[in-house]
Amino acid sequence: MTWTMWRPRGDVLPLLLLGGVLASLAIPGSASMTPYNRIVGGTDAVEGEWPWQASLLYTEQGKLYHLCGGSLITSRWVLTAAHCVNKGYSLDKYNVLLGALRLLDLNSNAVFYSLERIIYHSKYTGVTSGGDIAVIKLSSPVTYTKYIKPICLPSTSVTFPPGMECWVTGWGNIYTGGKLLEW
Repeated sequence: MTWTMWRPRGDVLPLLLLGGVLASLAIPGSASMTPYNRIVGGTDAVEGEWPWQASLLYTEQGKLYHLCGGSLITSRWVLTAAHCVNKGYSLDKYNVLLGALRLLDLNSNAVFYSLERIIYHSKYTGVTSGGDIAVIKLSSPVTYTKYIKPICLPSTSVTFPPGMECWVTGWGNIYTGGKLLEW
């Protein structure tokens, strides 16, 4: 996983805190498409540093593909971008991976979860429609560990000043031209 310090402008920060799952983007649609990674730069994370970071995986022809990142928000729910979960695909094609640092070198901290349900924002009809957010209900509750914990969301009364720094996490590329992951 990589992390990057980023300085948002104005009202972007609250959206990033809630929608920080967009840190690991892929082209929407079939996993067999050649993805284009738009997030580049950052630094390798330390194990357990971002315990809410989820990887949304898709299975196609026996291979697992990392589609997008997500954030664990409770023991059963993961927040992600709606374009990452295609309405036409069967739930059993998706998995959520929690507790992972390196997607191609998993250790005993990494746990796979199947999906029970996906709820899309009511205004989402496509990538350009707005409302590009979804919540995923996991088929079983997560057991919290040092490496798997829900994200700490601020109170609704908290406001953020323009220019405040925040962190964006996910499995992006550290350099331009790097290949996205598949198993």
